[in-house]
Amino acid sequence: MPSPADVGIITFRKWLDEFAGGSPSWQGCVEGSFKQLNDEQLYDRWHRHTKHCPSCRNSLVFIEKVQRFYNICTLIFALLTLVFILTGLHLSLVLISTIIAVLSSLLSYKSNDIKQLFISSIPNKGLPLVKLYGSNAEK
Repeated sequence: MPSPADVGIITFRKWLDEFAGGSPSWQGCVEGSFKQLNDEQLYDRWHRHTKHCPSCRNSLVFIEKVQRFYNICTLIFALLTLVFILTGLHLSLVLISTIIAVLSSLLSYKSNDIKQLFISSIPNKGLPLVKLYGSNAEK
């Protein structure tokens, strides 16, 4: 017995019978239309999503600006460290500018990893590892 929840399915099947001959036009042609993709094409996010998604493109532009800022900070504070050493200023200033230069360099590196996620699902360090099942120790 059909219920009120089946109205959508019945309407869809009637539409298929009337306009598509009872089934989608691609039925039976799946083997010929299947395209083998290599790993690079399979994990490519740029062409499949990012270049079409305004939010992802805006995020990518923002990440590139942040990365440029970190690179400039690294250069400025590395030069300041060199100037502080050459002029013989207090060691604490040299240490602080060195720490800031190293931190901005690390943040630039991490922002590059985040940027890579918008381009490809393959991380910079190789193929992603997928954990299919939890270990028995977690249960």
